[in-house]
Amino acid sequence: MPTYSYSRLETYLDCARRYAYQYIEKPEVEKKQTVEAHLGTVCHETIQQIYKDLMLTKRLSLEETLALYEELWGKDKSKGLCIVKERYSEDDYKEAGRRYVEAFYKRHQPFTDGRTIGIEYQVQVTLQGNCRGPVTDGSSVPRSPAQGDKQLVGYIDRLVDHGDGAYEIIDYKTSRTLPSMQDLRENRQLPLYQIGLSQMLPDMKQCTCTWVYLAYDKTISLVKTQEQIEELKTGILDTIAQVEAAKSFVASPSALCAWCDYEALCPARKHLIETSALTPIEFSQQDGVRLVDTYMVLKQRSDAATAETKWLERQIVEYADTKQMSALWGSDHKLRVWKGKGLRLPKKDEDQERMRVIADILKRHGLLEKYSSLQAFTLSKAIEQGQLPSAAVKELEPHLQFEEISRIYPTKLS
Repeated sequence: MPTYSYSRLETYLDCARRYAYQYIEKPEVEKKQTVEAHLGTVCHETIQQIYKDLMLTKRLSLEETLALYEELWGKDKSKGLCIVKERYSEDDYKEAGRRYVEAFYKRHQPFTDGRTIGIEYQVQVTLQGNCRGPVTDGSSVPRSPAQGDKQLVGYIDRLVDHGDGAYEIIDYKTSRTLPSMQDLRENRQLPLYQIGLSQMLPDMKQCTCTWVYLAYDKTISLVKTQEQIEELKTGILDTIAQVEAAKSFVASPSALCAWCDYEALCPARKHLIETSALTPIEFSQQDGVRLVDTYMVLKQRSDAATAETKWLERQIVEYADTKQMSALWGSDHKLRVWKGKGLRLPKKDEDQERMRVIADILKRHGLLEKYSSLQAFTLSKAIEQGQLPSAAVKELEPHLQFEEISRIYPTKLS
């Protein structure tokens, strides 16, 4: 049984293909050490050392803290940090982190906001797969995990005991984006850790979730209700169910792709990486680029070019399939190539008896009104996403025909 984590589940929701690379296939790739990740690590370690020393009654001065930051910045750092945003230098990021630490120190000294009982505190969470309730046997002692339970693990930046059963989970963020209150209410990371603490600390009566946004010198705290915690458990279990039921792991391209370790392997970015180092002449002559450019010229002509466009579409799909790519880059357009199984319903002059049977099944299950148009895409999507009752799907299956289909979606490059 795999042990999940907040980051593992979020990786799946962000991009299933990256999830497959990172947790299932595990190909050997050169890991990128990004400057943003290094900045986050150095700020975390510096602030954590302040509290580690305080646990031994030593209080670092501001000068000592900043000297520690300087030392940590040069430690365990690759020679060339990956900087995606080329307008900034490593020194720019280093100076920003130094300001974050200095502002934090000045705001929070003398660091007497409760008793620190854990730095990078490991928390283990057990969620019942069946009843989705607290994992206890009626006593205050958590029971052992049973078959069907889901195991998760996480690490709390700093855990604080305020006394009388009141605890606080603190997470330090170096993100330059300040989330809205709604974003934090929907955040699942710290409340997930709260569930684990409730199973590990019998005296816990209340737990506060606190985010410290160092770039803004801002602290935001929330207390979750029990109802919200129960909703969170259900949501986490639903995500795990999605992961465990997944049969394919499709890429979800986004602005985060440039920071991904698997970018050169990913079907959605592979062509971009392969062509990015080419000279302008080499780029214009590259097979994939020529297919994209020719396709866009034909698409912009009149309907007289339809037959030629169809032929070219087949060439593009074949090229993408052979090269294991799902996106091709041209001079000023990108083509996303989708392949899969699509439902094929009879046309008006075809098998009307099969259409009648399908309609009767939908009617018996009270679905005919919703799917009265009997469009193949709508019905196929409803089945794929589990929107139809399993009994209805079982009856429909013998009467449904699926076939390999492909689609090409052009996007203008900015």
